[in-house]
Amino acid sequence: MFIETARVYPFRTALQVEVMLPHVGLTLVPATVQWVTATGMGVQFGLIGVRETRALMDLTARSSIPDL
Repeated sequence: MFIETARVYPFRTALQVEVMLPHVGLTLVPATVQWVTATGMGVQFGLIGVRETRALMDLTARSSIPDL
């Protein structure tokens, strides 16, 4: 997932990303930085529970991604 932020972390940095998940609430999700740009970073999420995985999938499915 791409996270737009002014503060980016180096490649392979382990993070805890705070996310408001539908039907779950505020959740800390383990992640690792996979790539960095001037406006943010791409992260790969670590292991989370089934409920959190489903909520994260629902959240990202609703997100709109502009055409490039």
